[in-house]
Amino acid sequence: MATVTMVPLADLTTCPSCIGFHTLRIPDHWNVMDAYGNPIGTGVPLEIYIGGPYPECSTDEDCDDGNLCTTGTCDEMNCFFEPVWCPEGEVCDPETGECVSEYTAPVLIEASSVMTHGAAGDFAINLNLASPWSIESRRESQITQHRFKFVFDQPIDISNAVVTLSHGSHNGTLTLEGDNVLVATMATSPNPAPLNNVCLTINISGVKDVSGQYEMAPAVIRARLILGDVNFSGVANILDLSAVKTQIFISPSAANFIFDVDASGSIAILDMNAVKSNLFGTATCP
Repeated sequence: MATVTMVPLADLTTCPSCIGFHTLRIPDHWNVMDAYGNPIGTGVPLEIYIGGPYPECSTDEDCDDGNLCTTGTCDEMNCFFEPVWCPEGEVCDPETGECVSEYTAPVLIEASSVMTHGAAGDFAINLNLASPWSIESRRESQITQHRFKFVFDQPIDISNAVVTLSHGSHNGTLTLEGDNVLVATMATSPNPAPLNNVCLTINISGVKDVSGQYEMAPAVIRARLILGDVNFSGVANILDLSAVKTQIFISPSAANFIFDVDASGSIAILDMNAVKSNLFGTATCP
């Protein structure tokens, strides 16, 4: 059926019944063409709309915005779209238009080794989640102020979380920072600190989404503990000693905290001595 749009010249308020769709057959003497200039032909049913611009729709089926997560309805010849309703705890999957759980397994997206440098505050070394493994070149003067932080992509439930270390140990109580950061604080016993010149392996598991339905895939992070390797070359050497010397008596900041090797809150002779004590120290990780 061919369709044309007709805009009346008369005031249609005097003829309410005229407004709408009407079907007629084209008389033999009419020369009618469609929107593309093609002759429609005589005797063909022709649907016309009287009342102004052609409407968006005549039925709900005419309303399709291409989004599977909306429902279109036709009301007074205009399309209206509403989001697909899903029960609490579910969302609409844009690929299928079906309601699925809004929860997914948490994913570890960031990790760091955080130490408190006295009054200067906390400073963190980011830990790579894959090889090449990062280097931690500091040693916390107060071991209980050394924390490992693990950031996830969503709010988490840590009631069944487990963190184990190949060297040293945490205090046995994992804490939640914000709603998506798992924190493991180092313990003073049985091992007062991670050993030097070793590969530290950290295993994280048991973290779930806040609904408790989905659990993370176990993660393994490694870090090379090389005291005094402030330039992260993989070996503590004279270059590291010289680098610390250039910062002597300068207060630790985000730009230079790495030279406060003992994390005491001041860059001093003791930091140079710490580097000297581990000259040529190194560590490798698988």
